[in-house]
Amino acid sequence: MSSTLVADRIRWSRDRPKITYEARKQLYSEFLTELSTTRDILRAAGREYFAAEVSRQQAANEAFRVSNLYSRRYQVSNIAPPEIVAAATTSVL
Repeated sequence: MSSTLVADRIRWSRDRPKITYEARKQLYSEFLTELSTTRDILRAAGREYFAAEVSRQQAANEAFRVSNLYSRRYQVSNIAPPEIVAAATTSVL
């Protein structure tokens, strides 16, 4: 039984970096998708592609409301290295 536990521990140690890498890759992709979506909505607001009754301010607020950009940024800050967190924070501000 102890040899099984040792083998499982070795396998876990070997697979852990790959699992961490895949999780980060997925989260970074989701963050960039949210960032791109928010940017597209903001660009449309800047060009007044919305109905006349919607102000630019309302359209910009809606861009951030409908996206998960801030929650993704918080998720990035939980698992990413400091330089990635800084870049994510700068891109949202």
